Amino acid sequence: SALLEAAAAKGLPLQIPQTGSMFSFFFAEAPVQDFAAVTATETTRFAKMFHYALSHGVYLPPSPYETCFLSTAHDAVALEKTAQVLTEAMDCC
Repeated sequence: SALLEAAAAKGLPLQIPQTGSMFSFFFAEAPVQDFAAVTATETTRFAKMFHYALSHGVYLPPSPYETCFLSTAHDAVALEKTAQVLTEAMDCC
């Protein structure tokens, strides 16, 4: 929800599809439900976000076509840092 709120505040279209602990995020107006929709997303924004996150200690998959996973190894501190960094990354997108 922090990412969606940050994107909305910046006027950026963002979709975050998820299943269980697996999720992705795409810069797109409409829900992303198939490959055609994925390839129509704004991948340059993802690249900017990826590099910002990486330089601030948050490791995302390097491709917008990959997915993120949460596990029990991610404690509250790690999740809070991730949310903070990714929220800040909205400024560079």
